[in-house]
Amino acid sequence: MSKPIALNMPLVVLLVFLSTATAVSQTQTANAPAAEIFTKADTNNDKALSREEYEAVRGTTPEIRRDFFVFDLNADQMLSEAEFASIPSVGGPQRGPIPDPFAEIVEQLLAIIKKQAAEKPDVADKVEFLTERFLVAFQKVSNERPPARIIADPDQDGIVTLDEAKRFFEIQIGIRRVDGQRLRFDDGRLVNNNLFLYADLNANNVIERQEFIERTFGGANVAEEFKTADTDKDEQLTLDEWCTVSGRCVEDPILNFLSYSESTSFWQSPH
Repeated sequence: MSKPIALNMPLVVLLVFLSTATAVSQTQTANAPAAEIFTKADTNNDKALSREEYEAVRGTTPEIRRDFFVFDLNADQMLSEAEFASIPSVGGPQRGPIPDPFAEIVEQLLAIIKKQAAEKPDVADKVEFLTERFLVAFQKVSNERPPARIIADPDQDGIVTLDEAKRFFEIQIGIRRVDGQRLRFDDGRLVNNNLFLYADLNANNVIERQEFIERTFGGANVAEEFKTADTDKDEQLTLDEWCTVSGRCVEDPILNFLSYSESTSFWQSPH
């Protein structure tokens, strides 16, 4: 399991906010390549930015100060190049990754089952579980479509491997869909799978043209949006095609959190 990071309070609030995010339309703007800005700001060449170095190159507005504290992910009062690049106003559409709290939960679950397996000599070397025994703790998801046993054991060989267990946990926690496709980006953005499922009225795992027009809350250009997204011209959108639709296919809880926090007086003080 990866080592847990030390979280400062603004980041804790941000990570909690990830689980209740809604779509936003705020535009990200990259001022310049993050590496170029970082190198310019790092005047003592220690591969990290103090608050003074950061503000010297970025300014001292409340929003700029807020970003220093929010994206100081390990709470060491410095910004590494990776932390700096994860700031939306720095990295823009190519901003860097941030820790995913849900991925950490999955790693914690895997650590538990690996420990349990290690206590059983007959499976300790393989870390595998009989499918039915693995699912005993997950009766509440037994009515999933597809059934939980198919999600946990997709090759239906009666054994849940560690990789299959990880995939199962990621599906249950919302990192993946039941077909295994990822719903979360490394930079904190999320696929709007709830809207995809709402639009998919006949539940055939694609959004057909009429469903897209009538159920995705598009505007006057909704038909043209569908035509553009339907790259293989089969009159339906897969999840990958859906993710090319501007404004509705992807949620950005990071930008949403930052927009909600702009008015707080916390960032006005020198700290």
